[in-house]
Amino acid sequence: MDNKHQESSVGKQVKRDLDKTSTQARAARNILVVGGYGNVGRTITKRLGTEFPGRVIVAGRNIQTARDFVRDVELEIIPMTLDVHKPDSLDDVLDEVGLVVMCVDQQGTDFVYKCIEYGIDYIDITASIDLLEQLEALDNEARLSGSTVLLSVGLSPGLTNLLASYAQTRSRDANLLDIFILLGLGDRHGDDAIQWTVKNLFADFWKQENGKVHKRRNFEEYRETIFPGAIGARRAYRFNFSDQHTLMKTLNFDSASTWLCFDSAPATRMIAASTRSVTRRLLQTSWMQRALVKLMKSIHIGADLFVLQVKVGREMNNGEPDYETAIMGRGEGRSTGIVAAKVAALAFRNQLPSGVFHIEQLIDAGFFLDDLQDDGFIWDR
Repeated sequence: MDNKHQESSVGKQVKRDLDKTSTQARAARNILVVGGYGNVGRTITKRLGTEFPGRVIVAGRNIQTARDFVRDVELEIIPMTLDVHKPDSLDDVLDEVGLVVMCVDQQGTDFVYKCIEYGIDYIDITASIDLLEQLEALDNEARLSGSTVLLSVGLSPGLTNLLASYAQTRSRDANLLDIFILLGLGDRHGDDAIQWTVKNLFADFWKQENGKVHKRRNFEEYRETIFPGAIGARRAYRFNFSDQHTLMKTLNFDSASTWLCFDSAPATRMIAASTRSVTRRLLQTSWMQRALVKLMKSIHIGADLFVLQVKVGREMNNGEPDYETAIMGRGEGRSTGIVAAKVAALAFRNQLPSGVFHIEQLIDAGFFLDDLQDDGFIWDR
């Protein structure tokens, strides 16, 4: 996607109002939250269910889990069985849906394409760069059908994209972007998030920088940064988050890199050492990765905080950024859900441009980040 599809912000108001016919059509439709009873989905479903009573469907392959969730939250939410791998069986369901929020990983785009055929708006919290690129390729189909597909809706990608967008407006001609992410090991991360992290720890990836493509290894290179508040100086390691790939296209940075560390500095160093040691090949095996996932789910040390920090600048500044900003919060899964629910509510209430977009292309970064402070986020400008 190029910049001609970028739209001005819709944070305080959308670019245009709904006409009467469109408003009436939306009033008869629902929000479908796929995987809405999972770690992230629970927050999304509860917030949307409170805001739009009787209009939210929580769906997944386990109908009993969906029913138990509805009973526990005591909200007017509709439980439903749904399998995204069988989109052709969903015609009756999609007839009543105006917006889908996807909280589970997919292997392809069949379900999304089905939503686009119905003119349904679609939001995805996936962090998979491969899937994001497949979804970007549906831009023409989405524009023709009148469907809005909104990607990079979460923390990273998501808030990191908005921080980069905001920082770019505060720095003249910035062409370099660094994103630093600190995650708390005391947080209770969802299964998908843990599996994705473990899988990527020991993988190589390709990355474009200054017009050239380079092969990089996760947790090999590092950079030092100073996080705001009491956290202070930390060493963060290169990691293959999707935002660094996306933001070079949507915001035209010549180079963008994402760097990861944990609230425990010794644990961060231990992980870095393991990715460089002779045991790396062993840790790449599927059975060992399953064991690591199980171990990470059972051990909770440290805090449940996260910090997302962005720095932008130019090469001639000797490594010193022109501008930096950060946002902090607690509970990665809950916070991802808050971001996604806010974006979903905005999309459901308003007519957004048709096509495939990332969050920074449609959302007013300053307004959105400022509004998050009502939910306990701390934005350090």
